[in-house]
Amino acid sequence: MVMLGIKLGGDVPFSKVYLHPMIRDAHGRKMSKSLGNVIDPLEVINGISLEGLQKRLEEGNLDPNELATAKAGQVKDFPNGIAECGADALRFVLVSYTSQSDKINLDIQRVVGYRQWCNKLWNAVRFAMSKLPDDYAPPPTINPGTMPFSYAATSVYSWWQYQFCDIFIEAIKPYLAGDNPTFSSERNFAQDALWSWTNESVEHEMDLVESTVRSLRSLRAELLAKQKNERLPAFAFCQNDELAEIMRSCELEILTLAALSSLKVLLSDVDDAPAECAFENVNENLKVYLKVHGTLNAEAERQKIKNKMNEILKQQEKLKKIMNASGYQEKVPSHIQEENATKLAKLLQEFEFFTKESERIESEAQHQQ
Repeated sequence: MVMLGIKLGGDVPFSKVYLHPMIRDAHGRKMSKSLGNVIDPLEVINGISLEGLQKRLEEGNLDPNELATAKAGQVKDFPNGIAECGADALRFVLVSYTSQSDKINLDIQRVVGYRQWCNKLWNAVRFAMSKLPDDYAPPPTINPGTMPFSYAATSVYSWWQYQFCDIFIEAIKPYLAGDNPTFSSERNFAQDALWSWTNESVEHEMDLVESTVRSLRSLRAELLAKQKNERLPAFAFCQNDELAEIMRSCELEILTLAALSSLKVLLSDVDDAPAECAFENVNENLKVYLKVHGTLNAEAERQKIKNKMNEILKQQEKLKKIMNASGYQEKVPSHIQEENATKLAKLLQEFEFFTKESERIESEAQHQQ
């Protein structure tokens, strides 16, 4: 290849060569014809049935006993053969495996998982391109960072799967649906963000939205075992005005992603915590409540609060032990001391909140009796 590149093109065709570790089977055994565990890359790319795999073994020169053992191994590892995964999924899985020392224990199901991710990536790109105008020009300054292959693969996978597809695309669908002039500026921002999302303030807000949605989804899964598609009203109980404003500005996104019927924003200094609701702690400044139909399981809520309080007490004791250690004031850098003091204050604040919640639920339970 190098000689042909120089002869035909006047230069070498590449300047760097990247090597992946030795590929073994899923059990960590070296691939060997005598073991009958060799995986042909083309069979992963194009797919093959179990019968096709075993026919390939029969065409080899394995001893009858070794052939029987190899066939039994294939039946165990590939009962339905190998699904068609494509070259991109195979390449990506090899890149993601490069963090594994000097060998790759190739699990075909992981390749299948990346094939599904590649399909999702394709659908996401197709959705984005369909929402961008024909004359759309992407921002001129995009400077991707550099990192090792395996970390880059993990970062790209996580961002596309859990940020772009699960959060961003779902959140902007209401803005892109129809021609409501109210959403004109939001549509323009969404179109820019579909290409390159670099607004740190918006990313901070979306991180908060994602945490809020995750907590609400957790409550839904806990409360709606048989009616998962039912939309319930929710409340965001905020400790400060800045947080309350973010919740109000992102109301549509939270409604969409958490499948809610309504979201009311409350301020701790002004409003009381909503009654007859299950709650989840998002962070020290934000709690979410979900209104349930019928009677709330007070005992389950009390137990959840008790577990949270026990966990906070353990963290407090650990932190206090560090802060009260001999020589802490003299040896520990001042910024670390400040961070620990802030952590302790947050833990005390959370403990106080859970104490009030426990008293509220106890009071509601007594009124219902």
